[in-house]
Amino acid sequence: MFERITSLIIAELKIKNGIVALDGSGFTCDSADKYYSKIRRNERKHYTKCHIAIDTTTKIVMHSQALKGPRHDIKFAKASIRAMKKYKPSYILADKAYDTESIRRCINKELGSTEQIPLKSNFTHGVYRRKSQKTFQKEIYNQRGLVENVFSVIKRIFDGTNKSKSTRLRNKETRLKTLFYNIYRYNIIKN
Repeated sequence: MFERITSLIIAELKIKNGIVALDGSGFTCDSADKYYSKIRRNERKHYTKCHIAIDTTTKIVMHSQALKGPRHDIKFAKASIRAMKKYKPSYILADKAYDTESIRRCINKELGSTEQIPLKSNFTHGVYRRKSQKTFQKEIYNQRGLVENVFSVIKRIFDGTNKSKSTRLRNKETRLKTLFYNIYRYNIIKN
C-alpha cells in the first residue's frame, strides 16, 4: 500500500531525473523517561531503524524501509538504490557510512547515476572509489542535508517514538509516519 500511494504522489508531481539523498535514523520504541529506565536498570532504549530515499527538490520520500535496530545503513542501501531505478536519478547522495565499492558499483552500473559519497579517511582503493575522487562535487553533496531535515520534520510532527509493542507493528508504524509525511508534503507543494 505504501508503494502504491507513494508512486501516485510521485507521478502527480512528475518527479524524474532528480537528485536522490539516502540516510537512516532511529525511532525509539519506549516512551519511558530516563528516571524510570534507571530504576529498571535498562538505560538503553530499543529503536526501529528507518531508512529513506528522498527527492531533494520536492523532499518527497520515494522509498522507505524499517527494521528493528541497531542496523548499519549499508543493509538498506542496495534495496533503496535499486528502487530508484525507475526514476532514473542523475545523482545519488549519501554520507560516509555508504562508502563501499559495492554500493558505488550498484549506483554506477545498475542505475547509470553518479554517486556523491565522500571517501572515508581509511578507504581502500577500488575502481569506483578512484573515479569518485575526480567526480565528487561539494555543491551537489551539500543537498544531502535535506534528508536530515525530512527526518526532523517526521519526528517533530508525527513523533519520534513508536507506541506499538511488537516489532512488526513498530516497523509498520514507522513506515506509516513516512507515508503521512508524504501526504503532508504533497499538500504543501500543491497549495
